Amino acid sequence: PPPPPPPPPPTVKQVPPADGTPTSPGPLTLSKPLLVMFPTLRWLGQDLVAQLTEQQCFAKDACRALCHLADPDYLYTTKVETFNEARERTLAELATIATDRVALGSHFGKRCAHNSTSAAYPPKEVAFHSRNHPDLLEIVRAATEAGVEVRFVVPMPRDLNKIARQWLANIPASLKTMSLLRVLDAQLDAIYGQLVQIDRKHWRLFDLDALRLVGPSSLEDFTGIPGADAFVKEHAGTIFNKDAAAPSAAVQRFIDDMAPVFQALWRIGDPDTVEPQHIHKKVVRSSEMPKSTVAFFAGLEGTGHHLWRSVVDKMAAAKELEQSCKVQTSLYDQKKKGNLWHSMDAMSYTSGADNLGRAFKEIASKPSKKVILGNILTKGFCGTKPGMMSYPNFSGPNKNIQRPNLVPLARIAEENDVDLRVILLFRDVQAMITSTVDHRHFAQEGAEVRMLESNAYAMLAQLAAIGKEFVVTCFDFDDHEYSFLPPLEEYFGGPAVSEMFHQIALNTTHSSRKPSPNMAKRRVYLESLRATNEFIKANFC
Repeated sequence: PPPPPPPPPPTVKQVPPADGTPTSPGPLTLSKPLLVMFPTLRWLGQDLVAQLTEQQCFAKDACRALCHLADPDYLYTTKVETFNEARERTLAELATIATDRVALGSHFGKRCAHNSTSAAYPPKEVAFHSRNHPDLLEIVRAATEAGVEVRFVVPMPRDLNKIARQWLANIPASLKTMSLLRVLDAQLDAIYGQLVQIDRKHWRLFDLDALRLVGPSSLEDFTGIPGADAFVKEHAGTIFNKDAAAPSAAVQRFIDDMAPVFQALWRIGDPDTVEPQHIHKKVVRSSEMPKSTVAFFAGLEGTGHHLWRSVVDKMAAAKELEQSCKVQTSLYDQKKKGNLWHSMDAMSYTSGADNLGRAFKEIASKPSKKVILGNILTKGFCGTKPGMMSYPNFSGPNKNIQRPNLVPLARIAEENDVDLRVILLFRDVQAMITSTVDHRHFAQEGAEVRMLESNAYAMLAQLAAIGKEFVVTCFDFDDHEYSFLPPLEEYFGGPAVSEMFHQIALNTTHSSRKPSPNMAKRRVYLESLRATNEFIKANFC
């Protein structure tokens, strides 16, 4: 008789779509050309990966290097024309991949004529800037277009403190401690924000503590690199700097506020063993439970903050809401220290958190029936310089990391019995860029797109860390049915918000909706920003 059929390959349990976690497939087969990359955090396993690819891949003629894909002009440039040209070269190179050898998109030494990148977050080859990181979403799009299977292996320990210590031990002389940690925070946001949008058949986390690939496949099976698992276990002794000093208590406080996003990353990377641990919302205002509530308008730069400030100005004048200077100055103040989101030193961050806690405690002690604003207050109301608290906020060399963080905001609100609510702001990305680049000239187009993309990942990661329960509704600049108004009427306690919105909207020009002559060349460069924008709306609105 014929032998019994082999058992099905092992799979992990399927996660309900409502959880927001991609399902995890079993072992994969090589039915078409394979592209492998090792996107890594700076100072986290890069040397080990380089040894692996050199000795187990190139030395055995099992791999080839994709020089054009690893070109910084493709992965990191802020010049749209340069990117478009580099993308064409990359597509042509992807079309030459055969099935006999693994194609590597990173970590192949000096095999290329140009200065190829190691696909690090951020890369060494460009300025140490928080907006510089690989665009994995674009690489998946290009590989799919070329008919190539792509797989990413992302080395990551399970202890966030190991990463922080590793970074602090290698801090560049040009950066302060908090500046460095804010860059690390932005890179973790980017890794989460990209991976959560990519089907998990294309990526795995590599557990740097257990030295194994997370999931049912071995590293060798997933990458096609012979002897990969044994090599890593033999040579992994020098990944972490064992002499790295522990951070100060003030610095540790910032690291702890990064933990929920790091947990969310491991949740999507290892859904079988990591439980969801977002900040659970317990404080909810109701007629039975009167609580003070604070509203925060969260959106990328150019999504309508000024429009909503005009609305809330009218509401404040009509005494339909309250404004809190103490909350605002605790969150962001361009002029002074002692706030959460603009501080570039640890003590200032700690002071901001303490100041916000005291402001929330005072608000909670006197429950108000009116909504209290956390941002977009009347200009000059507090005599400070908070800006709109958009993603990002203000300009300058640190613009990309001058951004809100909903994680400590939600945590401190819950700790002090305040009902925090978030109103998300969205806009078509072409109109967004027309507004910020073509009309208001905030930055050169490529740099602005990269910063908005980085901040979109931050919004996505922070929302995943706090949960959908904090969101009241989503304002879409292009929603002419005004479907966002009924939830806002319920939240603000009456029709005043709708009446005043209509008054302002009727007098608002929409020149940003006119197509820019630059949009055709920007189309592909904008795609990751557009995809992330839509992903946030699909999962949190």
